[in-house]
Order: sequence, then C-alpha cells, then structure tokens
Amino acid sequence: MLDWNQISNALGESRSKIRCHVVIDCITSTNDWSAWSCGNEQLPAICLAEQQTSGRGRSGREWISPPAENICLSLVWPFSVCVNSRLDGLSLVIGVAIARVMAVYGIQAKIKWPNDVLVNGDKIAGILIETKIKPSGDAIAIIGVGINYALSELSRLHIGQACCDMASHFKSRISPDRNQVAGMVIKELIHVCEEFTQYGFSAFIKDWNHYDVCSGRDVQVHDASGVWIGKVIGLNDRCGLRVLRNNSEHVVYAADVSIRIK
Repeated sequence: MLDWNQISNALGESRSKIRCHVVIDCITSTNDWSAWSCGNEQLPAICLAEQQTSGRGRSGREWISPPAENICLSLVWPFSVCVNSRLDGLSLVIGVAIARVMAVYGIQAKIKWPNDVLVNGDKIAGILIETKIKPSGDAIAIIGVGINYALSELSRLHIGQACCDMASHFKSRISPDRNQVAGMVIKELIHVCEEFTQYGFSAFIKDWNHYDVCSGRDVQVHDASGVWIGKVIGLNDRCGLRVLRNNSEHVVYAADVSIRIK
C-alpha cells in the first residue's frame, strides 16, 4: 500500500517543498483532485491514488489503473509569469524526469514525443499536463503521471496496446518498493520543475536528445488533414516536432496531433 511516511523518506530534503499532500484509496483521477486543489494557496501539492476509476491520457484516452498495479500521481506546481507562459516543453521535461528515475533502477527508457515513456518500444509511463492561468498571468500546471509498476495479465489484456511494467525488469531479483519509487519520482519532478522555472527547456536539451526515440525516424502523423508519413528532424524553439514530408518541413504540436513510430 502507498504510505506517505515511506514516500516522504525517499523524498529526503525535498519533502519540505510539498505544502499539501494526500494519498487516496480510490479516485476518478488524481488530476481531478489536483484541479480542485488549485483553489487553495497550499502549493506545490501532490495527490497519489491506489486506484483510478477514470484515469485518462491525452485526448481523453483511458489510462487503465487497477488497485496497486501502478503509480498514479499528480503534482500541482505554480509557475510565475516570468516563465514561458505557454510552458512549452514541460511534458518533455517531465518525461526526462521519469526516464532518469527508470535509469536509477537499471531500466533504459526512451521518450516518445510528446508524453509517452517507452522501454523497448512498449509504454511504461504516460504524462497528462493540464494548466490553469490565474488573473495575474501566473500559471498552475497539473502534472499527471501514470507509471506501470506491476501489471496483472488481466490488466495487460484490458490495456490493449504494447505495454510493460517495472516489475518485469526485475525477474531475477526483488522489485524496488513502490513507495520508494513514488518518492524518487516526486523528488525528480520537483527538481525538474525548479530547473524549468529558472532556465526553461534549454537546460534539458542534452538529456532530451539522449532519451528521444523519434529523431531520425519515420513517423505516422494523425492530424486534422488526415494521416501522413514523414521523418522527424528535431524540435523547433517551441518544442514542436519538426517533420520532413516530401522534402518540405512541417511543424506539429502536441495539442493538434498524435504520432506513431513506423
């Protein structure tokens, strides 16, 4: 079971930076709780849940999160108006944070633009960021993270797409404690949010290039015009994906498209 005392032990000194926390047995979505929490001044805030009944990813897609098989959390983080008001690249930065934690446990993860974390092509974690803009112009980001920790065979069938979990990478030894992993993830999320506030995405370019799984590869792009294929050639200065199609460069943004690696 998730236990805040054990999670906070893994947080170390970073625990003092969380002003509000809650661990819930069952909730529709941790992002739902977090949206409500934006009405108070106790930020940053964190919500963790053993189970989500209506977990979601981008474009309203369902995120399967049965009891005790995932790490489901949302971090509510305030960003001042001096930060890029669009928070360009924040989902990529959160992906970097998760990949860094996976590396600590010997799992070599990659990031599929804009918000999927993969291991050997299978999805191990997803990210959903929702934002609220205050009258002052300051932004509040609700950073939802779902990590597959130890999926049952039934859950894998229900998910219905290529997926994996942390436990499958520890067949020859005991899996790391779920509370410890949750604490490590939250600690790294705090670290990257602080760094992003100060430096923006530029501080993460080296790590992004290391973890990026799309660059130089052909992808299938689904957008308002239909479905087309191109080669990824990098990011622009707003973290849009640059895709070469018929010798012409197109830039696509996370809010408008979905992509599949060919």
